[in-house]
Amino acid sequence: MIIFGTTGRLTLLAVVTFVCANCNTAAAQRVIERATKFSLFFIPLFTLGRSYYVECSHCGRTTRIDRAQADRYVAFSANNPVAEPRPSTEPRPSAPIDMGHLDAKRVSDDSSR
Repeated sequence: MIIFGTTGRLTLLAVVTFVCANCNTAAAQRVIERATKFSLFFIPLFTLGRSYYVECSHCGRTTRIDRAQADRYVAFSANNPVAEPRPSTEPRPSAPIDMGHLDAKRVSDDSSR
């Protein structure tokens, strides 16, 4: 008995920021490569095909792109990395809290329970 089949492997190539065509939001877009591999006895032997996708981190829509577009996005991300927000070491200034709209009831110390 020979066991053979295909497996799909996803690889994150780059993260770029541009306006999504679906949600019209400037958000991080993940450039993903999917490689389909032929496997024999659960060991991947060779690649049957590759496809490339862009996934919006805001709305989650996935759009198929060609290899040339994926290469351009990877080159662009190498020159323009997406800035990760860094945690600040200084405390954030807090806004004053207006609690005038709450009805505060005075709690009386009642010892006769």
